[in-house]
Amino acid sequence: MQTRIVTFAGPPGSGKSTQAQFVSEYCGLTYFDTGSMFRRLKAEGFSTPEMDKGELMDPATTLELTTKELKKLVEENPAGISISGSLRTLEESFGRDGRGGLIKWLDETFGKENLIFFRINLSKEEASKRNATRGEGRQDDDPELMKTRLKEYNTRTAPVFDELRGRGYRVIDVDGAPRREEIFETIKKHLE
Repeated sequence: MQTRIVTFAGPPGSGKSTQAQFVSEYCGLTYFDTGSMFRRLKAEGFSTPEMDKGELMDPATTLELTTKELKKLVEENPAGISISGSLRTLEESFGRDGRGGLIKWLDETFGKENLIFFRINLSKEEASKRNATRGEGRQDDDPELMKTRLKEYNTRTAPVFDELRGRGYRVIDVDGAPRREEIFETIKKHLE
């Protein structure tokens, strides 16, 4: 059996976690959310200045924590993983200073043909509105932190997709504005 890795990224509030969960159930994959991992670690006492300001954490630390978690999850479920929120920066994704990033590890471990990257696009206005009304009481949904998180996504995460395409990876853009069920129907067509 081939292990399938399906990754979702998008601005805060774009529904990437929801869609990753839908795909997890639909394809029998394990669901993994980077943001949830960081919130869990923070609740356990792990913290960095970046986390407290709504900025993305150091790519090397993120890569180390994420890779460790993904290895464990694939051992538990060889069918694969549906990932929400990873590939946050070029360095985390592609490495730096001779050190490979998450893409290199995923490619070498599972093969390029088994990797699918979905980017859920959503306007800044809609992302801000959704996060303000999410009602989950998450610290990172604070309006001031949201401004920082949206800026971080646009300047540090969005460029990852141009690089992925340039390297021949399968990147699929999805409109995040429709109802979540409609978005999932679009995504399912790309998974078949």
